[in-house]
Amino acid sequence: MNEIIEKFDKKGNLIYSKDSEGFERWIEYNENNKFTHYKDSHDFEIRHKYDKNGKINYCKNTNGEEFWYKRDKDNIMIKITEKEFNEINNA
Repeated sequence: MNEIIEKFDKKGNLIYSKDSEGFERWIEYNENNKFTHYKDSHDFEIRHKYDKNGKINYCKNTNGEEFWYKRDKDNIMIKITEKEFNEINNA
């Protein structure tokens, strides 16, 4: 039987799951119900940060990879360099 265990917070966000093979996932959210942290039983982690408008602007994973984002004129998220990110946010 492929039993999956899932737990949710009071707002309905998935905060924990475990599949029939024992693979586990933990998920955290901020006060706006935006995903901020994911960790699994294989020691993979990813963190997200958001701008003042609630749009994702930064991501870092266990491998040390960092990604910065901005929105273009059509509100499409595009990856940018750290330098570009700092220029935008210090303008």
